[in-house]
Parts: sequence; structure tokens; C-alpha cells
Amino acid sequence: MGNSHGHHHHHRKNRNEANSYFPHQTPTPTPPPFKFGPSDHHQHQPAAQFQNNSTMSLPYAHVDCSLRALAGQAEGFGRRAIGGLHGPLYHVTTLADDGPGSLREGCRMKEPLWIVFEVSGTIHLRSHLSVSSYKTIDGRGQRVKLTGKGLRLKECEHVIICNLEFEGGKGPDADAIQIKPKSKHIWIDRCSLRDYDDGLIDITRESTDITVSRCHFSSHDKTMLIGADPSHVGDRCIRVTIHHCFFDGTRQRHPRVRYAKVHLYNNYTRNWGIYAVCASVDSQIYSQCNIYEAGQKKMAFKYLTEKINGLKVTGAQKAYYRYILSSVLCHWKFMSWSIALGLRMLMQLDLINTVEWHNLKIAFRWNFLTVCSKFFFSGYSFASNGVSLMKATKTPHDPAADSSRKSADASDKEEARSGCIRSEGDLFITGTQAGLMTEAGEHSMFHPSEYYPTWTVAAPTDNLKQVLQHCTGWQDIQRPADQPVAAQ
Repeated sequence: MGNSHGHHHHHRKNRNEANSYFPHQTPTPTPPPFKFGPSDHHQHQPAAQFQNNSTMSLPYAHVDCSLRALAGQAEGFGRRAIGGLHGPLYHVTTLADDGPGSLREGCRMKEPLWIVFEVSGTIHLRSHLSVSSYKTIDGRGQRVKLTGKGLRLKECEHVIICNLEFEGGKGPDADAIQIKPKSKHIWIDRCSLRDYDDGLIDITRESTDITVSRCHFSSHDKTMLIGADPSHVGDRCIRVTIHHCFFDGTRQRHPRVRYAKVHLYNNYTRNWGIYAVCASVDSQIYSQCNIYEAGQKKMAFKYLTEKINGLKVTGAQKAYYRYILSSVLCHWKFMSWSIALGLRMLMQLDLINTVEWHNLKIAFRWNFLTVCSKFFFSGYSFASNGVSLMKATKTPHDPAADSSRKSADASDKEEARSGCIRSEGDLFITGTQAGLMTEAGEHSMFHPSEYYPTWTVAAPTDNLKQVLQHCTGWQDIQRPADQPVAAQ
């Protein structure tokens, strides 16, 4: 089928060289499913050894046996997400944007809820739908599509989103699922996402412990962003697992990562328009047993260098500098007006030749020059301060900017950084070039077993590829029966 990549070194920015993959190399045999877990030497753990076996299974085989069996069953960083496990059922009975029986009304309630749907169809959201903590939005048993806007998970925890469709989000900042700021314990499972004006899933502003699984992404440009911008160093806490997803011809960001730790396994990414996965600004991406199938663009991994100190200016800083410069401009306008008025008065005084006015004229001229000099030097000082501020890198009282500059050199030069990708057991087909270069010791790469004990992973074979094409995204399955759950 293709060539499996199994290097176990730390990889950094690609140079002109590229790893070679030979079309006649023996393909990896089909393996049985297995649980991958920690070892005594997890930092240098070799790729798992697979045996010939035609069987194939996905994780989560038992989550549809009862309604609440989803809770706490995610693999990866989002494994603790319980959603509305201990809350009552909330029944969505209308496709209206708001009001009694609507999805929005259920999501805004403060108590834990397990939200299910009694209707199928499209919900047109006029604004972002905010989801509060301890909610499960369970689309099993119906076919529900959200359009117009998307879900916003803001400062919430323990949210599960399952078996929904997202399509056609319009307007600036229109993401299908927006997770920011400081949200945690989130699981997005078995959703279909396509065609939003901004992103499909954005995970930023210190949101962490998130799993995205069995989702189908299509007809989109900037698919998934993890980490807000180079100045937001607080995003180092972000941890995301993405597994058994199908990125179907989406253009880029599968995902794009800043600062965060991201574990990718058993995903299928094909026919991207720019790149498959992008590492930037101290990110750590562990890519394990994924399938990368290129179209016209052959490079799977991209390293994007961004500036994190020096003359990097944020939007807030630019607004502050504009305010300073406008103040300087007003100051100089006032001084110019004063000079013009003084000159006119002097010209009038020059027409009077009496001795009394002669003495007054001399005194006025002297005083006027003194005032003008004060205006000039104060204006010059003010303008100089404004220019100095333009060269500075922080707004007043900005501890985050202070901490980000601790590693800057004495000359305050810009420091350019990209991220790190480790590829283990990945499969690159149809001429795909990984784009990895080994620079051992430059970056400390995490291993997933440091954070969770097991995860279900199979070798990247044609069998896995076929399964991911048909078993990701929204599924036509019945809603399981609800069974009482004992309080924990």
C-alpha cells in the first residue's frame, strides 16, 4: 500500500533534504488491534511489532450499549470527560434557535444535563451557542445539523459532543466548535464538520485535556488550530489527542499547533492543499501510525517559524501606540497654532512705534520665545517617548510579555522558533514526503504514556484506511436506552 515511517528521533525544521520512500518497499502487514501503553523506556520505545491478521476493530466498541456509556470512555487527554453523566435527560423538541425545548436553552442551564434530540433537521444559529459545564450533547438516534454559527465552549469543563453535523458557518470568527479560554475535559466524537468561514475546531487560550475522535472533516481551508498566537505562552498547558479521524481533502491545519502537546494516531489525511500537519512555536506533535496520502502537494509536515520576542507587536500594543502618536500629533498641532498666533501678534506690535509699546514688544518677544522653546522641547520629549514605545515589546503591566522575553538576548533581537514532530509508524503513500529532519537534543519531545496508560492503535494499512472512510463522522445509529448510573 505504501511505506511506513518508523524513525524514533526528535525531528525539527525541514531543510533541503527529504526522507526517501521507495514505491517497491514491502508494505506493513495488517495487524490485530492492540493496546499501546507505557514501558520502562518510553522515551525510546520502538514501534510495536504487528502480526498478519485480517481482523480490524476500532476503539469504543461498547460505548453504544447504553446511553451514558460514553462518559469517561474517551482515549487520550480527554479521557476524564464525563459530560452530563450525573444529570437528568434534557429533550430537544424544536429546531428553533432559542426558546423552550431548544438546544440553546439546554446548553445554558447550569446543572449537569444529558441532552438528546427528539427531532431531526437543521438548527440555524444566529449567534454562537455557548455550552456550560457538565453537558453531553448526544445526537445519536437523530440527524441534527448546526449551521450559521457554531458551539462555543468558554471556561467550561466536562463536555461531550457526539454524533452531530456542522456545516455552513458564516461571519468572522465563525468556528464550528470553538474551545477557549480555559476549558478542559472535552471530548468531541463522531461528528461531521465542513465549510465554515473560520475554523472547524479551534482549541486556544489555555484550554486543555481534549480528545477529538472518529470525526470527518471536509470542504474546508483552515481545519483545526491548536494554540492561539506566538505571544500567548500560556498555551503551553494545552494537551490534545486526535485519533481515528478522516481529513478528507481539507486544505491545511490537520492540525496547526503552537506550544501544545498533541498526540495523533490512526488518522487518515488525504489530498491536502498546502500541508497536512504544521508545527510552530515550541509545539510537540507525536504522530503515530497515521496514513498520509498526498495529492498535488507532497509535503506532509510543515515547520512554521514565528517570532516570539524582539519587535513582535500585538494588536493591543498597536492600538496603544496609535493612541500615543495621535496625542503627539495633537500636541504639535497646538504648538503650531500658538506659533502662528504669536507671529500675528508680533506683526501687529511692529506697526506701533511708541516707546511704551516698544518696551512691551521686547518683553513679549522674549516671553514668547521662552514659551515656544518649552513647547518645543516638551513636544520633542513626548514624541521621542512615543518612538521609544514603538520600539518596545510590551504594553504597561504585561507579565506574560515579560516572561516571554526572559530568554531573549541582550540586543533584543527577534527569536524565531518552530515546533517539533516525531513520526512513529506513519504511512506515506502516493509520493508523500514526510519532510522530517533529525536534530537530536534540540527539543524535548513528550511521550503519550507519560499522561495516559493505554490507547488503541493499529498499523496504518489499507484496511484501516477503508474503515476510517466509512466509520467517521455522523452515523445513522439508534439512541441507546438510558440506564441509571450510580453516583460516583
